[in-house]
Amino acid sequence: MPPESPGAGEPAAGAAEPDGADDPDPPPWEQATAPKVSSAMSRSRSARSLMVAGTCRGFPLDWMGRHVRMTGAMVGTAGWCGVVRGGASRRHRAASGRWHDGHVTDPYELLDAGEGRRLERFGSRIVDRPSPSAEGRRGDPDAWPAADLVFERGTRGQGGRWTRGTDTLPWVVPWGALQLELRPASGGQVGVFPEHARLWPWIHEAVGRAAASRSDGDAGVPREGDAPEVLSLFAYTGGASLAAAAAGAHVAHVDAAKPAVTWARRNAACSGLAEAPIRWLVDDARAFVAREVRRGRHYDGFIVDPPSYGHGPSGDAWRLELDLVPLLTDLATLAGDDPSFVLLTAHTPGLTPDVLAERLGDAFGLDAEAQALELPAATGRRLELGSMARWVRP
Repeated sequence: MPPESPGAGEPAAGAAEPDGADDPDPPPWEQATAPKVSSAMSRSRSARSLMVAGTCRGFPLDWMGRHVRMTGAMVGTAGWCGVVRGGASRRHRAASGRWHDGHVTDPYELLDAGEGRRLERFGSRIVDRPSPSAEGRRGDPDAWPAADLVFERGTRGQGGRWTRGTDTLPWVVPWGALQLELRPASGGQVGVFPEHARLWPWIHEAVGRAAASRSDGDAGVPREGDAPEVLSLFAYTGGASLAAAAAGAHVAHVDAAKPAVTWARRNAACSGLAEAPIRWLVDDARAFVAREVRRGRHYDGFIVDPPSYGHGPSGDAWRLELDLVPLLTDLATLAGDDPSFVLLTAHTPGLTPDVLAERLGDAFGLDAEAQALELPAATGRRLELGSMARWVRP
């Protein structure tokens, strides 16, 4: 996860439930007997604001399930997102073929960075939050007061808090072929890491290659029951998992944080992928992979985004410098002699792209491509956010 961690919303390593358990209990906003939305005009705000009571399945109306005032967006019950603008609802469905090679610029823009912070646009919302790698002076100081949401770090080990935009409700942003729910979350996160989103087109293409290699003759049609199997670890709110699923993969989405997995399922519903073949697993990545090795399972592709440090619910600690190599070794066992692709990202200071590629290559016996994870700003500077190593079968 990004270098702001810990304290920046990194999913912790560790299991809340074993894989194969029943679906986790729905959060409070999904526990009504039937989805319903009732509205009444709010006297204290614009007449276009809606007071929403009850539940709109797949979308949290309020973190505690309370009645809230709705001014932004709400997700419907059938895998689409109804965006309320000026009192009118409009449906957004996933648009196939809208993957742009490495440049997903419409939904996101890094406006400026400097003095330990970054200013970003996510859809229509501008967010000002910490970023330790944003060194030097800001390029456009006049742009910063326009931020809709501001997150300030805490002192003496405290996690920090949103000081502006605390009442901001979730909003839905079209991102390539996906529709993503964003909202102010703990640690200064909003639900998507834009430096990772730039890799989703590559994932989509890699799955397509894997599917084509399994196709029947010249027809280019994958054999029935033989779609690529993809394992997505430390998978957070699901963007990479959904990119793989949208390309036709069967995906195992694994994250230790139950709220993150629930959020990912809402993103799947928003993106028209609620019925896609995705296993949603709240589990410890190491424990899950070890069980899959014992079961003799096989996966074709791997998406791995481990944190630098974390704790599982049993108190077991994840330390990337100690645990990454054993995990990669087990993943190579799951791949066998014929992996289709591997993507490994990390945000640990000092872990350069070349070192990451070397560890990946040693485990899988392949020559991985190494790159820095960085974002270009509108002011011309580049913000470094970590390292990436990847390989795809030619």
